[in-house]
Amino acid sequence: MFISMVSGPGDSALTSQVFQQRFNVALSRARDRMYLFRSIAEDNLKNPQDFRLKVIRHFKDPMPTSKMQMDDLIDLCQSGFEREVFTHLAGLGYCVTPQVGVGAWSSRRR
Repeated sequence: MFISMVSGPGDSALTSQVFQQRFNVALSRARDRMYLFRSIAEDNLKNPQDFRLKVIRHFKDPMPTSKMQMDDLIDLCQSGFEREVFTHLAGLGYCVTPQVGVGAWSSRRR
């Protein structure tokens, strides 16, 4: 999938919920690979909440290395199944974060 970010240095920051939804829709459609084409430099985007800046940074480092060690992360798994899936995905080179909260389940339950 090819994404074109048409933006100029004088454009205002895109930080509202409407832009978050638009970016989410656009960036969640790729099935195999995504290429970002842009005419704006990261240095031209000053607001850290600007979704364009977040997208550019994600493309630069899509899977940031976790500061926690694998042993610490696997300890967050609550079942043998979770540990097996974690180990398999980590072995394939994926950055795995166990027990990520979503919606009403935003706090870790132990």
